[in-house]
Amino acid sequence: MSFVSVDDLLRYASDLQNERLTTAGGRASFTVRVLPRGIEITPESSRKPRLVQRDKIRAVLDQYQESRNLQPGQYQAISFDASYVLGILARYLKEERPASPGR
Repeated sequence: MSFVSVDDLLRYASDLQNERLTTAGGRASFTVRVLPRGIEITPESSRKPRLVQRDKIRAVLDQYQESRNLQPGQYQAISFDASYVLGILARYLKEERPASPGR
């Protein structure tokens, strides 16, 4: 699989803006909204939106590229909100893999 860029993930997330999503660990539900500076995630539990900036998204994607690990605990040093980014990434990977040519 090729590298997933921030722009790739944000384009994908823009199609999910009206959906209820789950974190990579499956413990929390949230909604997402794409903004110029990153993504705004709103956990169902708090209903308080928070911004995950592009640089944090990039750091999560870079770490995933190195580790290929979707376990949120591996990303805590990068961002408290990494589990939300990983939830979107996990869904992206699941949906995009079958569409890859030659597979």
